[in-house]
Amino acid sequence: MGLLNVLMRGFSIRLRMVGAIGVVLCLLLMVGATGLWGMNRMQMYNHAFVEHSLSESVALNRLEVGLVSLRRHERDFLVQQGQPEATRAAKTQWEQALQDVRLSMKKMLDGEADEDNVVIEELARNLDAYEQAASPVLVQLEQGGYESLMAANQAFETAHSAFAAMEQQVQRLQAILADEVKTTQAASEQESHSVWLLFSLVLVVASVVVIPTTLANMHSITRPLLQAQGLAVSIARGDLTTQPDVQGKDELAELMRCLVDMQSSLYRTVNEV
Repeated sequence: MGLLNVLMRGFSIRLRMVGAIGVVLCLLLMVGATGLWGMNRMQMYNHAFVEHSLSESVALNRLEVGLVSLRRHERDFLVQQGQPEATRAAKTQWEQALQDVRLSMKKMLDGEADEDNVVIEELARNLDAYEQAASPVLVQLEQGGYESLMAANQAFETAHSAFAAMEQQVQRLQAILADEVKTTQAASEQESHSVWLLFSLVLVVASVVVIPTTLANMHSITRPLLQAQGLAVSIARGDLTTQPDVQGKDELAELMRCLVDMQSSLYRTVNEV
C-alpha cells in the first residue's frame, strides 16, 4: 500500500480521478462482456437442445403414434372385411398413418448425422418391407378374398415380422435419444460451471484491482490533507519549527510546499523582529 501510495502521489489528483473512472469503466466492460459471453454460450446449448434433442423427441413420439395407428387400422381391416366402404376408409387411414411415419423419420434425419440415423435408415427399410407385405393382404381384404379372420391374420405374418423389427428399432432410438439428452445436459452443466468460474474470476480480478487502488488513492488524499491541517494549526499556534514531510507531485504536495514557504517566511520575519 505504501509503494502504491508513493506512486499515486507522483500524479495529480485530477489525473488520478480520471484514471480511476477509466479503470472502473474498463472493469465494468470486462464484467459485462463476460456475462454476455456466458449468456450467449448457455443460449447456444439451450438452442441446440431444443433444435436437436427436443425436436427428435417430438418426432420419435409421432413415429410411435404412427406405428400404433398402422396396427389399429390394420385390425380395422380385419374386423371390417367384406364391408367395402369401411375397408376403403380404413385403407385411407392406414396409408395416412404410413405417410406420417415416413415424415417423422425424415424429420429425425434432418440436421447433422448422428448415431440414430443408422437405426432410422434400418427402420425405413423395415417399413418398406412391411408396406410391401401388407399391401397385397389389404387389397384382398378390401375385396373380401379371405374366408376367415384367421386366414387373413396368417397372411399378415411377413408384415408382422417387419413390424416387430420396427418396434425393436424404436426402442433402440429411445435409448439413443435418452443418452443424447443426458450428454447434452451434462455438457450444458459443464459449460454453466465454466461460465460461473470465469465470471467469478473476473469479479475477483475487478475486486483486487478496485479495492487496493481506491484505498491507496483515498490515503494519498486524506493523509496529506491531515498533514497540511496539522502544519496550519502549528503555525497558528506560533510553532514555526515543525518540519513536515513534503513528497509527491500532486496538488496536495504543492499546497504543503506553499505552507512550508509561508512558515519559512514567518520564521524569518520573527527573527528579524
